[in-house]
Amino acid sequence: MPEVHYKLRPDEAIVLIGQTPPPAVYFGFRSYLALVENKPDKDYRDTVTAGDSRKGYYHFIGAGLGDRINDDSIRTDKTLYGAPGNLSTLQQS
Repeated sequence: MPEVHYKLRPDEAIVLIGQTPPPAVYFGFRSYLALVENKPDKDYRDTVTAGDSRKGYYHFIGAGLGDRINDDSIRTDKTLYGAPGNLSTLQQS
């Protein structure tokens, strides 16, 4: 359902700004491309589609976008190049 996903133009992006999770054995974040707009001249009878004439029609592809961000790969303001963070240093900033 396109209503529950973000519909972005090619010149738009979503930027997430926030705190990393507290110390954990593992955390990860993954982004996906769920729906792509149907092409007018293609037959989608055997494909799950969603939409209407006002918003457009879309089909599901479920593609992963880029590498997963996790506790080993994340880069933050206080952990230069993935170095382990220090909570006491973060609190003094």
